[in-house]
Amino acid sequence: MGDRWFESPDVQESAGCSLRRPFCAGILFALLMGCAPGRVSNLDAYAPLPMNRVAPYPSEEERLDRARSVSIEALPSLDLDDSLLVDAREQVRRQLERLAADVGAEVTDAVSVTGEGARGVTVSDSDFVLSTRFSTYRYTTEWKAPLRLLWQSEEDIEAKPGTCTHRVEIGLDVELIERSKDGDGLTGWKLAHVSERKNQDLDPACIMSSAALGLLFETALEEALRCLDVPLGELLLPRGHLMAHRKAQGGERHLFEISLGSEQGIEPGEAVEIRREQHLTSPTGAALREERVIAGGIVTDLVLAQSAWIATDPGKASEPLLQGDVVRPVLKDGLLASLSGLRCSSIVGKD
Repeated sequence: MGDRWFESPDVQESAGCSLRRPFCAGILFALLMGCAPGRVSNLDAYAPLPMNRVAPYPSEEERLDRARSVSIEALPSLDLDDSLLVDAREQVRRQLERLAADVGAEVTDAVSVTGEGARGVTVSDSDFVLSTRFSTYRYTTEWKAPLRLLWQSEEDIEAKPGTCTHRVEIGLDVELIERSKDGDGLTGWKLAHVSERKNQDLDPACIMSSAALGLLFETALEEALRCLDVPLGELLLPRGHLMAHRKAQGGERHLFEISLGSEQGIEPGEAVEIRREQHLTSPTGAALREERVIAGGIVTDLVLAQSAWIATDPGKASEPLLQGDVVRPVLKDGLLASLSGLRCSSIVGKD
């Protein structure tokens, strides 16, 4: 691609890599010079370089807290019969647990409820509490008589089936409360989804079996929750930090050590982004933290349990890379692909 920093003699690029892979798109496409991480045959061939530190430097607790932990809590609905929501709540829990596992988060039970609303939930040990509350869980039917043509009699119409439209509506409020030393941050979504099934039926009552109705509700809820894969998944991704910097002796290739490893789901060839955290104060005096992406990188084959080495070019970063900068993996292509065919913009609204 015109950049030679991936071509150190001790690097063998993986065959068959394509920039069409989803995690090579977007901002990483502009920041990275290649998709293959290559192999690092001898780390000692890279000379250690000193690094300036971010300020304030992450505390030991922040540096050790790599994987995000989340507690899932189902809150009572306000206007629905909770006895009808047992299976639906279990489905919500299973699907959210699956999402947390997909992005490398841990599900814990360390949660206590101090009020009726989602904002009354407090977290003891977990980084986040994910509260859910059903607002809509409705089933309706409509029978439409068959179209009568001019030459057809009433008897002809009575023998023709009409169209039954079975319609289920799902409403779910989801709130993610973050525990931090600066206070509790909250992000919320409102899911609203409708699923329909049409069939021909002579009976205007449009009777549907309980098994078929249960499947229709399950499908609608599954589709709605899938729309949280990306926005919620991005918040639950593991977080590490830049630890060290090395450069190939006699070459231009740079390696950076990060405090994320195989136990956080890091794999060779995976894309990561490097973020600069900024501490701010709002006009009301509240402490705020913002992050912006300043560089991207690709994980090499040097992956240990709690650390890994990534390849990136500091000259391509928007700001100098500092020890203590935040590092996060990018959502895997499989998670993004799960959204194909869904119109999530019409399902998910911000709370």
